[in-house]
Amino acid sequence: MMSQDSDPTEVASRWQVTQVGEEEFDLFVKNGKSSIIKVRRSGASIDIKATPRTIRWHASETSEPFYAAHFQIAEMSIGSPGDEGWSSRIANDCIFVIDGETLKHLPMNELRIVSYEQYTRVRERLAAARGVTAAIGYRENNDSRAALALATVAHCRAMPETGFGELLEFTLGLSQLHFQKLIDGCIDGRIAGAYFNGIGGALSSCQSYESARDMIICAGQEVHIHISSISLEYRL
Repeated sequence: MMSQDSDPTEVASRWQVTQVGEEEFDLFVKNGKSSIIKVRRSGASIDIKATPRTIRWHASETSEPFYAAHFQIAEMSIGSPGDEGWSSRIANDCIFVIDGETLKHLPMNELRIVSYEQYTRVRERLAAARGVTAAIGYRENNDSRAALALATVAHCRAMPETGFGELLEFTLGLSQLHFQKLIDGCIDGRIAGAYFNGIGGALSSCQSYESARDMIICAGQEVHIHISSISLEYRL
């Protein structure tokens, strides 16, 4: 097991990836086969604490005006140790990317929050860039289990021609009522922080939902997170 005190980027660079199934991978220590981590699909709970950074309003000739709230991620935890002391075999509370035979750690520092309507457009844009169709969400399907909010963590490749580097794009969509409350509070300067809890389905070095302490995404893909609770912290 790798030291949890190590830099996740340096830890990720020690591993070489071999694909053994459609959504199954083995990680080997580079230049050796003695240590193996089996990466398989598993659900994982995720908790985010974020603080407001900027509010942006955008309008164009081709779309309706919309607001977007940009939050700085202060803390992120994936799963918990539980009574059994569960721990990632790579690094706790991190999201990694499998790119060919390479395992990468990309820091995720920003959360973009938009209305659910705008969120569906973001998902369609990301899907179109990958040449696929955006998956149907709970609200789009009129499901009685409609999520309080939905989020997507997408791996975006570097685009040197535009000056954009490789990154993880974290976008969360709120119902109009909740989104307006968030925007009004941020503009008035009353919101000091926001807390989100949800469950996402992703690859992991842990083999069950209860023990998952990391998330792993294949390059160019995304993970959907069902947000089950939201808390806003107000300044007095």
